[in-house]
Amino acid sequence: MAADIKSIPAGMKSGWAGAKGFGKVGAALKPLGKAVPIVFTAMMLASEVPNIVRAAKDKGLIAGVVETGKAGLKLGAGFAGAALLSGIPFVGPIVGFMAGNWLATKIVGKSHSEKKAEQQQQQAQMEAQIAQQVQAQMQAPQLNPFLQTKPINYNI
Repeated sequence: MAADIKSIPAGMKSGWAGAKGFGKVGAALKPLGKAVPIVFTAMMLASEVPNIVRAAKDKGLIAGVVETGKAGLKLGAGFAGAALLSGIPFVGPIVGFMAGNWLATKIVGKSHSEKKAEQQQQQAQMEAQIAQQVQAQMQAPQLNPFLQTKPINYNI
């Protein structure tokens, strides 16, 4: 993988030198198209590591392993999608990776961070609702039974 990344500048230079006219741009960008899955892998791993760590910290080691499995499935599906659409230059692997990742996300469900964010949002909504109820009760006129005067019936 490291050799693939290191070969990108050399491939771009040779593509630029070998082609003519507007073909130079396509020939120079061809090595980048081969590196797209590596770039998406690095981006996905960078975004999933904090999620895995938070899941392990909040719910224990098993939850961290489950999140790692979800990330692996998303990554595998992304690679499969990139491979399926790799016949379309440059855009194919990008769209394929995104489609595979989206499909895997629909299958494995929400991540720990997404579930936690939804839980916090629901809790905030409940707290706001309770605060509104308390405020409405405080603003409603309250009758103090000790300060009320009743007419005295003298016709007993």
